[in-house]
Amino acid sequence: MESIIHDSDECYICGRYATDTHHCLHGSMRRLADADGLTVRLCRDCHRNLHDKGWYDRDLQKLAQERWMDYYKGTTEDFRNRYGKSYL
Repeated sequence: MESIIHDSDECYICGRYATDTHHCLHGSMRRLADADGLTVRLCRDCHRNLHDKGWYDRDLQKLAQERWMDYYKGTTEDFRNRYGKSYL
């Protein structure tokens, strides 16, 4: 599914050309996040900093939940039931 968060070839964080797709929710939630469109495009540097240093990770998890709840008209409890936790 296309991203419900960010539909651009620009890095979501810095605005440079994006080469990578970042899954805002990790681990066992990644498949569900893909199916629900919870991804953003990032440049290589921002993607590396996110994974290596944790920059913006919590912000993107919170954003993913907010967009999911808005797009799918769900509640915090609905999100928690689907993903096992809340980031709000």
